[in-house]
Amino acid sequence: MFFKNSRYKFNPDTLSYDKIFLSTSQKFVKVLFIATLVSVLLATISYSIHTLVFYDNNTREVERENKLLRTQFSKLTAELNQAHIAIDKISSRDENLYRVLLNAKPNFKRLGGTGGSKKIKLNIRDYRVVGKNVDRLENLKAKIQIQESSFDELMSKAITHKDELTHMPALSPVSNKNSHISSGFGYRLHPILRRRKMHDGVDFSAKRGTKIYSPGDGVVLETKYAGGYGRQITIDHGFGYVTKCAHLQSFDVRPGQKIKRGQVIGRVGNTGLSTAPHLHYEVIKDGKKINPSQFFFFDFTPENYNLLSKK
Repeated sequence: MFFKNSRYKFNPDTLSYDKIFLSTSQKFVKVLFIATLVSVLLATISYSIHTLVFYDNNTREVERENKLLRTQFSKLTAELNQAHIAIDKISSRDENLYRVLLNAKPNFKRLGGTGGSKKIKLNIRDYRVVGKNVDRLENLKAKIQIQESSFDELMSKAITHKDELTHMPALSPVSNKNSHISSGFGYRLHPILRRRKMHDGVDFSAKRGTKIYSPGDGVVLETKYAGGYGRQITIDHGFGYVTKCAHLQSFDVRPGQKIKRGQVIGRVGNTGLSTAPHLHYEVIKDGKKINPSQFFFFDFTPENYNLLSKK
């Protein structure tokens, strides 16, 4: 009907249909309308086909890429967590061991925090994915810089106090491979007297005959049987440090003998008031008994010290 060149209209006067002729412009508008309608219809069909065929493939590809990115960022987050744990352990040892041994002040830069991180420009969607890791990476860099500066300071102090450090009782008197701490420093229920009593040292449980090492350079003050302490060695390390090892089975040094850190001075025993073979170890600084555990660390063996002393 749309392509016919003429139309008819009912004439009530003649009771018949009169033919209506369209002008050229009317014909053109009609053709243009039909062409537009067909174009829209074809475009709609084409878009629908494209969406059904190609869109799903593109979506799946994007989802695969996003899944891969999430996996990679999860690994990065885990690695950052491990790095933070490692640097925090180093920082803790720095503050609680190295600075104590070297009589250095706390690192106030570290105690004051690492400061804010450098922000990068990201849109909200990107920031949810990488923003936190970027911040944590900047924070890690700041921690490393502070720790590097701290080690430089401690190295300089160690060089200045080298002689004192060799005499300081900084070595566990028995190897951690052959012993374990069975009783710490402080008040406890005495295993034999059965009453609360101050324990002035640290007890290492070990087999009878286990080697005992000198925790630092020094001179043997005495080797004697000291009542409840059994066989006991007392060493003067100088710089106000004195150590005692008790309940020994035997002595490997004599009074007045100069000894080096890591040198064998005796063997673990069960003498005096003792319920089982073990070593009672005390550290005295300027006449005051202090907790020995703040002076030694188990991952440094007598063999390590012997190697260092030969260099």
